[in-house]
Amino acid sequence: MFREQALWSLGEEGITLSAARAIVDDSPDVFCKASDRRVIGTMVDHANMSRFVVEEEEATSARVLIMVRKHINSSPMSILAMDNPREAVKALLIDREAG
Repeated sequence: MFREQALWSLGEEGITLSAARAIVDDSPDVFCKASDRRVIGTMVDHANMSRFVVEEEEATSARVLIMVRKHINSSPMSILAMDNPREAVKALLIDREAG
C-alpha cells in the first residue's frame, strides 16, 4: 500500500514512473535506528501536523489524507535548508532523469 501511494504521489508531482521506480522499488523493507535525531523530530512534527489536519476536518477520508500529504510535502524543513520535501524530491529525481 505504501509503495502504491508513493508512486501515485510522485506521479501527481509530475515525476515519471521510471524515475519514481528508482527510489520506490520492490526490494525488502529495512528498518533501523535513526542515525540523526532530527529525523525523529521531523517524524513527530509530521505526525502532529497530520493529527491537527484530521481533527480540524473531523474526518479521515481520502480527501483529508491527500490534504495531509500536501501540507507535509509543502512544509519547509531545516534539514533541507528550509526547502520543502516536494521540491527536494523533485530536484533529486529530475537530476536522476537527466543524468
